[in-house]
Amino acid sequence: MTADARPFQAPDWVLTLLLALLATCWTWHSTGVDDHIAKLVRAQADDVWFEGDVARVYANMTERLSNHRRTNAHPLFSITALAINIPLQHVLHVSPEAAVRMTIGGISALWLALLFGVLRSIGCRRLDAVLLALVAGTSAGALFWTAVPETYLFGSTTILLTLLVAAWAERRSIPVWLEMTAAAAALSMLLTNWMYALISMVTRRSLRETIQLAINAFFIVTVLWGVEKYLLPSAEFFLGHHEAVVKPKAIEAFEVFFLHSMVMPDALTIPNETAGLWPKFSVQGARSWHLTAWGPIALLVWLALFALGLWALATLQSLGRLRFLLGATLLGQLALHTVFGNETFLYALDWVPTLVLVVALASLTRLRWVVLGLSGIFILTAGIHNHAELESVLRTLAAR
Repeated sequence: MTADARPFQAPDWVLTLLLALLATCWTWHSTGVDDHIAKLVRAQADDVWFEGDVARVYANMTERLSNHRRTNAHPLFSITALAINIPLQHVLHVSPEAAVRMTIGGISALWLALLFGVLRSIGCRRLDAVLLALVAGTSAGALFWTAVPETYLFGSTTILLTLLVAAWAERRSIPVWLEMTAAAAALSMLLTNWMYALISMVTRRSLRETIQLAINAFFIVTVLWGVEKYLLPSAEFFLGHHEAVVKPKAIEAFEVFFLHSMVMPDALTIPNETAGLWPKFSVQGARSWHLTAWGPIALLVWLALFALGLWALATLQSLGRLRFLLGATLLGQLALHTVFGNETFLYALDWVPTLVLVVALASLTRLRWVVLGLSGIFILTAGIHNHAELESVLRTLAAR
């Protein structure tokens, strides 16, 4: 453990606030470029943004009587998003689109703040935690999925809450209520995110205790879903009907998982299945990073960082339970997304924080300065390249 790994002090809170402010400002900017959200909620734009359900999610965030059927996979997303957006619309008297943009900005701020908190809690020094948080913040997954309304930013935030609890548990006893809250939060935003909480609990509690806490968390989410169902009549129970599994090509899923989610390739446009719909953006099978000269550099730097992270994951003597959690959940997510989802990039925020935390482990070794140097290069090169890729996609969308 480094000397700097201690409970949050004043400088940590200042840095947390600055990172949160940075995330909010960036998201407010990116969600307003060329009024693209207004385009993406049109009927012609179904699945256009890398298979994201932007129109449905936007409606779920702003209208109580919209179709909330996807609560069968995202149990409490609708009631959570409405609880934020309705006051913004009716108390602050802002437009539905402005309320959605403000909500995305707020959740983005919480996402980056929680990631910084996890990094500090595992023993990263302040400088290291800031740089690694910015590595995640400049990733393709973060830039593209904070530019539109989608459920996965909310889900990724609950994953970080679970990881924060796991990081705390490396050095102190965690109260049962906190374990249960984190497990319920993970389940509430996406069913498969529950794996983070369950694996985390198994690493430090008996099987009997884990099962009991899982049942308690499930009960909490079920009761809250009942309230949601009362308020939102179209909500469906999360053990009900689910969409058919779509199996992508394994090699393409691997590429998106380890490469595209961090460094955006040149986006493709592919035909939409239904007549009258605009072509879809896709990176499934994309293998070109030539929009800018920075793309190939960022990709090579990322590969070096991740290789160092894997080395630390296997050899670090401390943080045994957390390392097991990171490795197991990465394998779990990878297994899931090699058999599910047409567009693997849609789910990138489910694993981007885990990838960055694996890299963070290397900053706790003798190669710390190598990790910091590579992280700085990644922030510069990936930040420029991923932003250029985002602008390119937005320009293409604006021309439609």
